[in-house]
Amino acid sequence: MTELRDLPQRVLSDLDSLVIGKQELKRILIIGMMSGGHVLIEGPPGTGKTTTARAFCQALGGAFKRIQFTPDMLPSDVTGFYLTAEFTRRSTAGCEDTRHVAV
Repeated sequence: MTELRDLPQRVLSDLDSLVIGKQELKRILIIGMMSGGHVLIEGPPGTGKTTTARAFCQALGGAFKRIQFTPDMLPSDVTGFYLTAEFTRRSTAGCEDTRHVAV
């Protein structure tokens, strides 16, 4: 039981040694793993999406595969549906940050 409880912290520790930053993405990957779900990582090129996903799989001892999207593809082309959620949060400095998350 202790091993399962320590798994998220061990995976985060392994990820921190391979990927700098991206703490929110790392937590989302952990939540996806623990809930038995899937995570679609979207973002501009060169922001470490593939590196983070590959490191996550390596930390779990799993296999890594990816899909390269083209401009005419949508996530629903792969998953069968596309659900988005909008989150707005206010920082301590009073700045608003709105994020669109594909679920």
